[in-house]
Amino acid sequence: EDVKRQKTGLEGESGAAGGKENTNDQGTGVTPMAVEPVPAAAENFSAELLRLYYDRIFPAQLMCRWLGYFTQHSSDPKTQLLHRREFSFTTGDDVYIRYLSYEDASALKKDLVSKLPHKIDIGAVFSAAPRDHKKYKLFEPQQRELIIDIDLTDYDFLEVDVKRLETCDRCWPLMALAMRVLQRALQYDFGFQHMLWVYSGRRGIHCWTCDTRARVMANEVRSAVADYLGPRLNAATGRLSVVTPMHPTLKSAYEEELEPFFMRVMLKEEPDGFGILDTPARQEKLLSMLGDDATKAKFLDEWERKPAGGTDR
Repeated sequence: EDVKRQKTGLEGESGAAGGKENTNDQGTGVTPMAVEPVPAAAENFSAELLRLYYDRIFPAQLMCRWLGYFTQHSSDPKTQLLHRREFSFTTGDDVYIRYLSYEDASALKKDLVSKLPHKIDIGAVFSAAPRDHKKYKLFEPQQRELIIDIDLTDYDFLEVDVKRLETCDRCWPLMALAMRVLQRALQYDFGFQHMLWVYSGRRGIHCWTCDTRARVMANEVRSAVADYLGPRLNAATGRLSVVTPMHPTLKSAYEEELEPFFMRVMLKEEPDGFGILDTPARQEKLLSMLGDDATKAKFLDEWERKPAGGTDR
């Protein structure tokens, strides 16, 4: 599985008011929980409907219960988390507002109805309330969920239709496969139990690992987890490196998830499958990923002499 990026930084937000948040840099991006309207929909956008949504439908109570991890009623203010959690809003005219924080769900709801953000970003839990950050000389992040982001565009070698990812029926099983493989690794290799999988808003999924151990991990530990979950690359060639015997986690993922999916979906002819071996160009692309020129030449020669369907190959 290709883990595109893991939000390693404890500090969940960066940037300045008036600019759009950059979520591409490791360790600085925030994770959007709502997306900006696409241009086609923006023409018919209704601020009143958005206000109605935030007032009547948006699950502010559940959101605060989750992000506060049931500490709102703690007798010790130092153990309360929600009021130290940073939120940021991106408004309809593209103004980015940082350092927002709330005591409870009603305060969050009131601000949502007032500011009508088109995008909400969730940041870290800081040492003090973010809205009061200018009052403190020491203002630093203390907790942050371990967040993994996977995009369908990471699988461009499969010729996914990036213009219609939201409705491409054969694309989303790839995300389901990635979810199952990562869920297994996070649960059995690291012992995490509380993973929240959410649609990223456009072309992928986010995994929020919410265990206390995950939230308090240092940046170095987060990077190590990301390296463990990511693909191994040959330093000389930059190609994918697969060694035998396989690591037990990779072996179980291969036997239980990856190989069955490859046989069932990747080899299946289009439009239902990917037909990954149905054309010489696709054969070349797949075999090149092995990083073994001798093996590649052997199979290409054999397939050219004995044409067959993808499954037979």
